This record gives sequence, C-alpha cells and structure tokens, in this order.
Amino acid sequence: MRYKDKNKSAGFFPIFKKTQASRLIVFILLSVQLIVFFLSIPLTYLNVPVSFSSIWKVLTNFDTLVLSPLLAPDNFLSNFPSYNYSVSFLVAQAACFLVAGALSYLRLMQASFLIVFVAAFIFLLAYNAPPNNSELILKVGLTSLALLFFGYFLLSFYAEHKGRRQMTNMLCQYIPPELVSLYSDNPEAVNLKGESRELTVMFCDIQGFSTISESLSPRELATWLNDFFSMASEIIIRYEGTIDKYMGDCIMAFWGAPVPNPDHASAALEAAMEIQRELIPMNERFKAEGKPEIHVGIGLSSGETNVGNIGSKYRMAYTVIGDTVNTAERLESQTRIYKVPIILSKETALLIPGIFFRDLDVIRVKGKKKHVKLLEPVCNKLEATPQIKQYLSLHQKAILHYRKRNYDKAERLFRILQRLRPNDYLYQLYLHKVARKKARRNVS
Repeated sequence: MRYKDKNKSAGFFPIFKKTQASRLIVFILLSVQLIVFFLSIPLTYLNVPVSFSSIWKVLTNFDTLVLSPLLAPDNFLSNFPSYNYSVSFLVAQAACFLVAGALSYLRLMQASFLIVFVAAFIFLLAYNAPPNNSELILKVGLTSLALLFFGYFLLSFYAEHKGRRQMTNMLCQYIPPELVSLYSDNPEAVNLKGESRELTVMFCDIQGFSTISESLSPRELATWLNDFFSMASEIIIRYEGTIDKYMGDCIMAFWGAPVPNPDHASAALEAAMEIQRELIPMNERFKAEGKPEIHVGIGLSSGETNVGNIGSKYRMAYTVIGDTVNTAERLESQTRIYKVPIILSKETALLIPGIFFRDLDVIRVKGKKKHVKLLEPVCNKLEATPQIKQYLSLHQKAILHYRKRNYDKAERLFRILQRLRPNDYLYQLYLHKVARKKARRNVS
C-alpha cells in the first residue's frame, strides 16, 4: 500500500502544509476566479466598462440584462464580441485559473514571479486583440490577478498564523510558557532543527512500579500516575526544562533546548531536588488515601547531545539522542543500587560549582568505554556547616583509600561513617565490598 506524503511544504511559510488548509485556499481562489469569469460574460455582452458599479448593476438586474437575452440566442450571439476576442479572453481567463490552482503550492517569491509573468501574458493578449476589446481583456485579467494575489496573501497569512498557534499549543505541553512566548515573538530564537548542543538530560523513574501496579486497578493506577506526572511536569517546566516524553512510569526531560540556557545543569538539579521535596507531602496524602507511596530515582547527565525534530514523515518528535541520554538513563538505574534519590555525572557536577557533592563510586556503565563517576548532591556550599564539611572530607578519604586498595584503612573509615549515619545504606554497601575484596585477596 502506497502512502502519500502529507507533510510537504506548500504555502506562504514552511510551517504551512499541504493539507485541509491548502485545499481550502485552492477552493476559495478558484471560486473567486470563477465568479469573475462569469460576471465578465454579461459585461462583455452588454459592452460596458468593467467596474464595481457595472458588476453591481448586472447582479441586481440579472434577469433582464442576462436571462432575457439568453432566451433569444440569435440576438445574444449577434451582440457577443468577435471570435478572436473570445479566444483571447478565454485564454486570459484560463491563465488566471492556472494561477488560482497553483498559488497555494507556492511561496511568496514564487507566487510574485508567477503573477508578473501571467500579467505580462495578459498584456500581450490585450495588445493583439482588437482596440475596442483590449481594454476589457486588461481590466478583467488584471482584476482577476489582483484578487487572486490579495486572497492568496490573506489566506496564507491566516494559515501561517493558525500553524504558529498550533505549534505554540504543542510547545506549551513540553516547555515553559515564557519560552513559548519567546517562540511566538521570535521564531528564529527557537531552533527545532537537528543540531548538536550541550544539554543536561534527566531520567526520573518510579521505583518498584511493577509491584505497585499489581495492587491498583487500571483507573486507580492512571489517577495515581497522573498525580505524580502532573507534579513533576509542573516543576520541570517551572525550571525551564523541556519534557521529552513519558515512558510508562518514567519521565525524560532535558534543559538547554530549544532555547539555549547556560545554566541548564543548575536548573536540572534544582528541578530534581524540588521533585524529591514535593514527594514528601504527596506521599503523606497518598498514605491517608490508602494509596501506595511513590519513590523515584533521578539520573542527570550533561554533555554534547543531538537535539531536534527526529522521526519520520508520519510522526515527528522534538527529542534528544546520544551518549548523554544513555548515561542519564544508566545513572537513574544506579539509584536503586546505591539507594540515593539523585545521581549526577561528573560532567554535570563540574557545571554546578556552588554545590557540594558526595562521591559515590566510579563504575563502567553499559554502552560506554570510559568509566563514569557517580555523584550525589549534598547541599549548597554557602549553607554548608562545619560538620557537613568535616563529614564530606572524611567520606572522600574513605573512598580514596578504597580506590587505592587500602582496604584496612577504608574499612576503618567506613565504620566511623556508618556510626555517624547509621541509616545510610551506602556505607553498608561499601563495607560489604571491602569484605569481599579482602576475602579475594586472602584467597589469592
């Protein structure tokens, strides 16, 4: 089965598509031309100048001026212009018909050239017509062209405005309203074409969703998910993020496109932390309603990313692809292993110098040759107390001893950290790793 491409550009602006709107323009322009043609026939018969007053006279006295002569065909044909004039007149009208049909498929510059060419052609026909008829050919032909071009301009402008409004409504679902306003005022500022740009990508996924979904009915599950998605989406948009897609129980978003944002990493981290904070009152409400609580893991990664309208002629989506996206997805999955709410890559942390981060681990994620450093945000440096700074210093010493394979020193520091933070699973995990490493070393 063959499909027709319905997305070819065919109008005043690239956003104007060859769909129902263009068919409407073709119909209106052809109708205007048809009206002009039929009105010119009685004017030709009556041998009166073409003007608005003469057209109105014909319309108001159509029965006496047109119908009566038609009932006496011999008299009508004897008064009609000569054969040479009729051919020239019909050729001029045929050219106008072609213009009417072609205008909706042309851009402004192309349409202007066509109008000028046909106008010159009509001048040539009038020049070769008998002197008493050339003026009528010029008036009717040029009037037709003027009406067609004016109608084309107005209708194309309307189609472009409608298309821009539809694009604005679509963008409102994914990006902040102020960015949508920027696009409406200055479309050049928002590039939807494919390009490489430094962005920050977020993956936000509900943990234990499969088990939770089995305990809820389809309607309850949809309401439960929509409550979370609405809250998270509002926060993402508030921090000038772009929602890429919803994938089951996961939200994918990014910062830095379509409108460039030099602080994309900071905005993404603030949004991630805000989502975790807003989950506290939401879970309290869910608990009171007898619904399962929501716990999410969030992965953030920054780097050069391919962004733009990607898809096929049947469906397009403004999305991001590349290594940064894959890394963000892998980081989100690591939140289940280390039992922390947010994990960032080193590249993201370097773009946010005002935050203290806790070094979690260095791992090799699937699909990447280089190791990825996992970091967890702790607090703003301006708000850090001496106790927090001392704790982070001790933590970093323990991590460095572990990486240098000084397992005895690492174990001693991890036990101190575990006593300081008995509910922190990270130190239980590292003590288990140290014990396993020491056991392997003793065996060898």
